[in-house]
Amino acid sequence: MTTEFAGKTALITGAGRGIGRAVALGLADAGASVILLARSDSQLAQTRAMLLARGAAAGQVRVLPADLGDEEQRTRAAVAALASGRVDVLINNAATVEPRSAATPTPPPRQRWRPTPSTSPPSCAAAESPSTPTGPAG
Repeated sequence: MTTEFAGKTALITGAGRGIGRAVALGLADAGASVILLARSDSQLAQTRAMLLARGAAAGQVRVLPADLGDEEQRTRAAVAALASGRVDVLINNAATVEPRSAATPTPPPRQRWRPTPSTSPPSCAAAESPSTPTGPAG
């Protein structure tokens, strides 16, 4: 464990699995407190358990289940994330993946995955903007 992100708080969307989970593990290993955000309670619980098993303190890991495609849930999650202080790092990893059956031809890669308008970096940053520092990061 390093201290490169000690004293910083990171909000990671899509933190229940895959890249989001890996980023959360890496940031916590670097000393950050992490706020995990995803739609699946069970996947968030797994990520949290992994963080605790790796030595993160319980107070350094917060879980916020929310569907960022829903404006009300997105707003509620932003308010909850900021309730205990500022967010220093935003990892915007959430996206919408369109399900396909085996009988459906695979579309080009750019059509299979896309960030939703509500989970685009500008939308997430706007939701977090009250905590954005006005000067250089410390």
